[in-house]
Amino acid sequence: MDTVSIEEFCPVPFPEGLPTIELERISLNKLLNGDDVEARKVFETCTRTGFFYLNMSDHAKGRKMLEDTCMTCRVAKDVLTNLPMDEKRTYRTPPRVGVFDRG
Repeated sequence: MDTVSIEEFCPVPFPEGLPTIELERISLNKLLNGDDVEARKVFETCTRTGFFYLNMSDHAKGRKMLEDTCMTCRVAKDVLTNLPMDEKRTYRTPPRVGVFDRG
């Protein structure tokens, strides 16, 4: 497997001048090793903003998940690029039924 390169899936740089916020960075390695301070950080962040970055690259399980995700994206990109439009049109999208089906 190639090294994980998230950049290959984000070909366009983030636009300048848009409002941003700083997000807490949480270590998967510390969480999986029972670090109480890191667990508290997750709790406090979830009760405040609800969003954080999870550093998956600092643990073998996280790196494996990142590699699997990148491989899935590569396969999907290859299939969707090479699949004829007529065949793509045979797949139907499910009906929308509420708020949570939009993501």
